[in-house]
Parts: sequence; structure tokens; C-alpha cells
Amino acid sequence: MAAVARALTLYDIEEHLIALSESMEMVTAEQEQEFLEAFRAALTSAAEKRDRVAHHLAHLEQQRAARLSERHSHDASVDVEGRAGCFGRRVSRRSVSRDRGYFVAGCR
Repeated sequence: MAAVARALTLYDIEEHLIALSESMEMVTAEQEQEFLEAFRAALTSAAEKRDRVAHHLAHLEQQRAARLSERHSHDASVDVEGRAGCFGRRVSRRSVSRDRGYFVAGCR
């Protein structure tokens, strides 16, 4: 069975980058080129991951805003429907109450 590769989190990538930067002074002259390539790859990986995380957060914020807008428009339409129904009830109550000699007001 094949092993499943786990995607690195931003925290994993940042920790690796910190570890590389802290070990920079221990690199010998023979290891310098290899270290620079590893460091460059870590910097690129961190920048790409940050961009993907920021893009995902922006996407979530857009979804949240759309849901709030949708909820607001739904609440407004329910409020209008409720007021229209209330108006209809008030009109019918007024006509009945006038016949009885008193006036009933309801709804906001």
C-alpha cells in the first residue's frame, strides 16, 4: 500500500525556515552552496504557502459576506411579507371593529 503524503502546514514550513536561518552560521564552506539552495527553496515554499493561505482566507471572507448579504435580504423580504400580512389583518380588523364600535390597532 502506498504511503499518503501529508501536506505541510504553514507552521511546519515556517518552523523549517527558522531552523535553517538559525543554523546558517554552522554551515561550512563546502556545504554553503547546498545550504543556499535549501534556504532559497524554503523561502519560496513559505512565500507560496502564505499566498495560498491568504487567498483561502479572502475566499472565506467573501463567502461570509455573501451569506450575511443573503441573510439580510432574506430578513428584509420576510419583514416586508410580515408587514404586508399585518397590514391585511389590521385592515380586516378595522372594518370588523368599526362595525362593533371600537378600533383595534396592532403590528408595528
